[in-house]
Amino acid sequence: MKYLKFFTRHSKSLGCYSIIAVILLSFSACRKPETTSHITQGPALPAQLYSYANGDNNVATLGRVLFYEKSLSLDKSVACGSCHQPLYGFSDNKVFSTGAGGAKTTRNALAIINTANSRFWDGKMPSYDDAASIPLNSHIELNMTDAKMLTGRISALPYYAGLFQNAFGGSSISVDNVKIALTSFLDNIVSTSSKFDQCYPNGLNAGPGTQNLSANELAGLNLFLGKAKCVSCHDPNNGFGGGIGQFADIGLDANYSDFGRGNISFSSTDNGKFQVPSLKNIALSAPYMHDGRFASLNDVLNFFCGGIKQSPNLSYLLEDQNGIVSQISLSDTEKQNLIAFLQTLTDQGQVNDPKFSNPFVH
Repeated sequence: MKYLKFFTRHSKSLGCYSIIAVILLSFSACRKPETTSHITQGPALPAQLYSYANGDNNVATLGRVLFYEKSLSLDKSVACGSCHQPLYGFSDNKVFSTGAGGAKTTRNALAIINTANSRFWDGKMPSYDDAASIPLNSHIELNMTDAKMLTGRISALPYYAGLFQNAFGGSSISVDNVKIALTSFLDNIVSTSSKFDQCYPNGLNAGPGTQNLSANELAGLNLFLGKAKCVSCHDPNNGFGGGIGQFADIGLDANYSDFGRGNISFSSTDNGKFQVPSLKNIALSAPYMHDGRFASLNDVLNFFCGGIKQSPNLSYLLEDQNGIVSQISLSDTEKQNLIAFLQTLTDQGQVNDPKFSNPFVH
């Protein structure tokens, strides 16, 4: 810069050097700025498609890209995968997630795992085939309520033409096909290779498989099936979750701040009830409960061992014969054994599988 000042100051005496100064100034003005806006790269996809167990590989592949596509949110800041990350068992590690425009969700992100157990905390989705509609249209999630804007954005991104063509053929970029592709991808997020699955590949009644549980893990399993009463709601034959439409009030609050299922059914007998979630990958998906109030599994067990409230619709499984709260009694050792067993439900093969990863991370 000091050389430019010199040339300019002495332009009359230096003659043609003043021209050089102008050229140098022009060059300086055209240099690339130190900070530039981020340019979104297309997805990195394998030459040979990943194989998905459920549905068509082309449709599931498109769904994977859309799942992590931030252009599906109004301000292009978040994607489905922002709140449902494989690292956290396809949930979020925050109490409440951040949506488009910085809005905060009012409930903790329910883990996407074994789709029968992932129908939102209040069961607001009548059919899993329409899984994408609610977050797409939610003003505090993706806030993409304009169908024309959605398809326009996707059409403007060069990598989608071939993906939609392979998945659906013809002129196929539509909101309906976006939902179909996303649902296809979600249908494949199924856990089948945790340590527990390897120990009991054919179910508990068939006996151990290629692995055995440790002494602590086995003690935890026995507690799960017996004294701790976990199995009453979390069925090993149903992905360690409740069935479709199985909601429960577990006594989190004596007075409900969130009516849960009651907000959907408009029945007072459903107030305070929430979907019984799957426990697969539970060790990865903290914080826990619909409002993320518990930071650890130990906090959850402490709640069941002394924190259950006498709420209006409390599950009969947590009451004695007189309808009074029946706290579960576990020693510190029993709690640790139970946690050791719950950790055998972690499916590292699934959460680290590249076919479920973010294709935009290069």
